[in-house]
Amino acid sequence: MKKDNQKEETTLTENDLRQFTGTTRYWRSSLPFHPFLYTDGVHYLANQGQAYWLLDLIGSWQIEPAVKKDPVLLEMQFWTLRVNENSSAVAICERDSGDIVVTQRIPYTDFPLREVRLYLAHMANYWNYSSERGPRTTSDYGVLLLPSEY
Repeated sequence: MKKDNQKEETTLTENDLRQFTGTTRYWRSSLPFHPFLYTDGVHYLANQGQAYWLLDLIGSWQIEPAVKKDPVLLEMQFWTLRVNENSSAVAICERDSGDIVVTQRIPYTDFPLREVRLYLAHMANYWNYSSERGPRTTSDYGVLLLPSEY
């Protein structure tokens, strides 16, 4: 039995994430600064890994000029979270393998995997939206997904 102040154990594994090869639905955060939708796999990752903070981290970088004004990153961003043995971590955004744009150090995390990679595609859809077209639709956002869902 779990006490009120005990954290629920997570059971997220790399194999769990490999099962996602597409999405049946696009999820939307209630936070206004998430300029992207996310897939079933990312939803599972955030729930099982208790990692909605990772979505917040990625979302917060989208307004930074180094990201927002880069034509390559407007089409595709490669995000990697690497967790160290001492439970510190680093989040990295790349244009391509080895072409690092953003690095954010994280002093502590209890994220259950040593590494996870996410793709953020089509952010130009978000930034090129015009309110003259009416309310935003699903196609007016970027999409955050697992590599197996690409």
